[in-house]
Amino acid sequence: MSSFRRTLNIFMRGRSSTKRVIKQAYRMEESFRRAKSECGLADYQVRNWIGWHHHVAQSLLTLWFLTVELLNQKKAHR
Repeated sequence: MSSFRRTLNIFMRGRSSTKRVIKQAYRMEESFRRAKSECGLADYQVRNWIGWHHHVAQSLLTLWFLTVELLNQKKAHR
């Protein structure tokens, strides 16, 4: 567990709705970090809107596919 999450858990005890929102924000940040490193989300040099939109859509679909495959692999090993 990261130090950020440990600190968050200590600080947010008893504040369930705020804790839930912060955890969701953390999950989103982690997803974008994975998309940038594993799926090439940060590798596009913007030339026009359509090209950027296609690149982002394909990168996020790739991330979705990799996440589903990872979850299926974990289920198979249980």
